Amino acid sequence: MSYKLIIHPKAEKEFNKIQTGLGSIIIKKIYDLAENPFPAGYKKLSGFKSDRTAIKQCYRIRVGDYRVIYTIEQEIITITIVQIKKRGDIY
Repeated sequence: MSYKLIIHPKAEKEFNKIQTGLGSIIIKKIYDLAENPFPAGYKKLSGFKSDRTAIKQCYRIRVGDYRVIYTIEQEIITITIVQIKKRGDIY
């Protein structure tokens, strides 16, 4: 089962600031989430709140120095990418 991917407009702007080489790796990891939303190394975030989503539970994957924060809506089979930022800037 493949999930639908949605990228929040602000996350897309954050992504556009990333260097080209690393950006392609991040895109691959995001597309991999559509097949497996719980890949090795994912983490369920507790206490993380974002004004970009109404869903309270967020997850993250690491891609180099960057973190991709996302939510999962099982009912409508959708993953929303909420933020893409460097580790020091996201928490």
